[in-house]
Amino acid sequence: MKVLFLHSGKVDYLQDVVYSGLVRILGRGNVLSYRWSKWYHLPIYKHPKNIGYDHFEFPRCAIKKGELSQFTHIIIGSCKEATFQDFLEVQRYLRGDAKIVFIDGGDDSDIGGDLKREGADQLFLDSISSRPFDFIFKREMLLRKSYPPNTFPLSFAVDFGKFEAKALPKRFDVVFWAVESHPIRKEVLQALDGEFDCRVNGSVPNQTLRNYRRKGADYLRGIMESRITLNYRGAGWDTLRYWEVTSLGQFLISQKPEIKITNNFEHEKSIVFVGSDPAEMLDRCKYYLRNAAEADTIGQRAAEHSRLYHTPEARARFILETIA
Repeated sequence: MKVLFLHSGKVDYLQDVVYSGLVRILGRGNVLSYRWSKWYHLPIYKHPKNIGYDHFEFPRCAIKKGELSQFTHIIIGSCKEATFQDFLEVQRYLRGDAKIVFIDGGDDSDIGGDLKREGADQLFLDSISSRPFDFIFKREMLLRKSYPPNTFPLSFAVDFGKFEAKALPKRFDVVFWAVESHPIRKEVLQALDGEFDCRVNGSVPNQTLRNYRRKGADYLRGIMESRITLNYRGAGWDTLRYWEVTSLGQFLISQKPEIKITNNFEHEKSIVFVGSDPAEMLDRCKYYLRNAAEADTIGQRAAEHSRLYHTPEARARFILETIA
């Protein structure tokens, strides 16, 4: 198997997870990133921008069009305009039996919906008119929505090798460091105002990405110093926070995602799910603050489950087994 991996020139969490997982499973010689990416080949970024980093590689010249016929599988790694422009550029040089795989990691629940939302729907239509997708892996694959039979769920994951989980003293009770990218987040932050230690630890409304303090290593450390972390949907149901907290072995109370997640966590075993009513979340927080040992056990099980089912290698294996 020889894979040509088309990708956005910017960070894209699902795209990057898939790339790094494929390289580890198939080997570097069998997965070519097109075009050369600083995110994948320069060790200058930290979590979460380094999820796709594989190994140091000097910038290379553009691939020759005559070399494109060697690839048995073409993976369109993101639902971004630049990625589809590259696909249109190379598709005429591909072998006729090459399998076309689309990784739709966008926030929109429609296939290719992020392109349509950005006004690039014609680019999407042009891409599939001559080379339809053989397989589609969809991040925001809603439970109550119909999709073509060649569509499969694929969620974010995190790379355990890019950060270290530690047992740190707990400084915070309940944290939800988030921008209000969906109305439910605003409701939750308003409900938390004056509750627990939220004002002190910065779990407050009206945060902006530009002025956001909790990022990267500081954010991960803060999670490990917290008794309870909350998760609610943003622009999409699938959040990186969902996988970060569980992979760190920390206790997570989460709004139950309304998307298909293969090998998802189990309620009250490796996670605690709540509905959209903030009152239910507040009650759960009070219960688990009183029952810290129970919360710790759930967090430990979450880390064990993550290591089995939610790594870049696990995502790559799922793709490879599906297209096989």
